[in-house]
Amino acid sequence: MSRTIWIDVEDLLQYALSFRRPSGIQRLAFELYGALQHDFQDRIRFVRQDRLHGRFVTADWAGVTAGFAGITADAPAAAARQPRLAPAARARLRRWLERLPTEMRVPLAAGLQAQATAVTEAATALRAGICLLVRRLRPHAPGEAPPDGVPLDGLAQPGDVLATFGAPWFGTAHPALLSDARSRLRLRVALLMYDIIPLRRPEWCDPAMTALFRDWFHAVLPQADILFAISRATAGDVCRYAGTHGIVLVGPVLPVPVGSGFTAPQPAGPAGRLPAAGTYVLFVATLEPRKNHILLVRAWRRLLEQMPEDQVPLLVFAGRIGFMVADLLQELRNSLFLGGKVVLIEHPDDADLAALYQGCLFTVFPSLYEGWGLPVTESLAFGKPCLAANATSLPEAGGRLARYFDPESVPDTVQALRRVLDDRAGLRAWEAEVRAAFSPVPWSETARTIVEALLPARTAA
Repeated sequence: MSRTIWIDVEDLLQYALSFRRPSGIQRLAFELYGALQHDFQDRIRFVRQDRLHGRFVTADWAGVTAGFAGITADAPAAAARQPRLAPAARARLRRWLERLPTEMRVPLAAGLQAQATAVTEAATALRAGICLLVRRLRPHAPGEAPPDGVPLDGLAQPGDVLATFGAPWFGTAHPALLSDARSRLRLRVALLMYDIIPLRRPEWCDPAMTALFRDWFHAVLPQADILFAISRATAGDVCRYAGTHGIVLVGPVLPVPVGSGFTAPQPAGPAGRLPAAGTYVLFVATLEPRKNHILLVRAWRRLLEQMPEDQVPLLVFAGRIGFMVADLLQELRNSLFLGGKVVLIEHPDDADLAALYQGCLFTVFPSLYEGWGLPVTESLAFGKPCLAANATSLPEAGGRLARYFDPESVPDTVQALRRVLDDRAGLRAWEAEVRAAFSPVPWSETARTIVEALLPARTAA
């Protein structure tokens, strides 16, 4: 009997409703889904969570790609989705608002914009609902993927796999839905673990998120028939935590090879938005305490004290502003972003990121804790050297081609930076070595490793 892997994509689609840009988890998950869909189309189906009825229902791959496209579109395309008044009406509204005191004008303008956005999004939801209804009513041929919203009852067979490869812990219904599918439909459950940072280092997380993650983790881990991890470091963390807290694992935690790079070449970034090529060092990450931006600010200040200013490159932070970084941002503003030596590029799209990687001198990644370290392998995939923290999984991500420093030591970080900046010939040689020696892991290998573990040859047919 042919087995099917049913992949839960609810978390990715929910994320796309709330955020403008993907984090590493969403990017990795989508790349994996795409490889699975491409190479194992006859064995892969996608599902969403119908929380109203307490069950999983089918999801259309086109809807998944559209959801992800919404958080990877370029800035002009995203702006085009915003509601717009006719120019004359907009001018009249602006003149009227300008007559009001600032205390009234600012919140009123924000409220009007929010109202207009709400109307636009409601219309989008209505159109999506109509399209969904049409797809559900359309009969599908035998062997064809079912349309959206069809319950798994009657589709899934005992022994099929229900897989979660994203970040589902924000949905409190997930453990109960897994338990129901496992017991009633007799599906095997597979989970991919990225990290357990909320449990290992809760000081970097909101307490409510830590509690939510802990409840989810303790509820789903005993249900997992097979566990994957994106690194050996994460696999070790999961096993140690389970042992300490008396959680019995059905089997070992299997690290999988993580693909590198974007699935398709990206166009150059828009002119004027990015610094000139060859003038900057790049750090790609959401601004949050764990990523350790403050270390680089301290290190760049030391560089400016030790070196002629024109020999210190720009430091580019590329990523969205996260949580618990108010002090960092205030420090940057007070120092005028270290006299212009620090550049913040918020919400870079894929074209921006490709151009930033291609134009940088090298990248730096000082994160204190990672499950893998996608920006490290992305840097190497673009042929750019990376200075990375020597912590957790990052040496796995960078291998012998990256160089490392202590992410809790400003002097060690400055020393590592000086070794590169003071030897530009050595930097060029390092870049040549990266371009010659780095062998990107294709996402197809990630997909194949997972499928072979979930559907061994003797049970695949």
